[in-house]
Amino acid sequence: MTLADETISNVEKNHTDVKSTFKRDQIKEPDIDDLNAGDLQGAVTLDGLKIACAKVLSKMGNGSLANAILMEVLKDSPGNIDALYEYGGLLLSHGLIKDAVSVFLKLMIARPGSKKIRRSLSKALKRQQGYAR
Repeated sequence: MTLADETISNVEKNHTDVKSTFKRDQIKEPDIDDLNAGDLQGAVTLDGLKIACAKVLSKMGNGSLANAILMEVLKDSPGNIDALYEYGGLLLSHGLIKDAVSVFLKLMIARPGSKKIRRSLSKALKRQQGYAR
C-alpha cells in the first residue's frame, strides 16, 4: 500500500467515524442545500475584499494600484472607515504626512474611541513634527 493509498484510506475512515457520530448523537449532518444565501450575506463584502487587496498591494510596494483600489471604494462609499484608515496609512508610508494627518483626524472624529486610529494619528503627528524641525 502506497502512502497516498494509506492517506486516502485514513480520510475515508475518519469521514465514516464522523458520520457515525452524527447519527449516534442524532445530530443532523449539515447539508449544503439547507443553507440560504442570506445566511452568508454581509459576512464578506466586496469593499472589504478590495480594501484587503489594497493593503496587501501596499505592503508589496505597489502603492499606486493600492491607491487606485482605495479611491474606487471611497468613491462609492466616502465614509468607509476601513478604506479611509488604509488610505491614511498609504499616504503616511509615501511621505504625504500632512494629508495622512488630515485623514486620521477625520477618522478620530468619526471613531473617537479607536485606539488603532489614535496610534496612527500619533505616529503621523510625530513624523510631521520631526519634519518641521
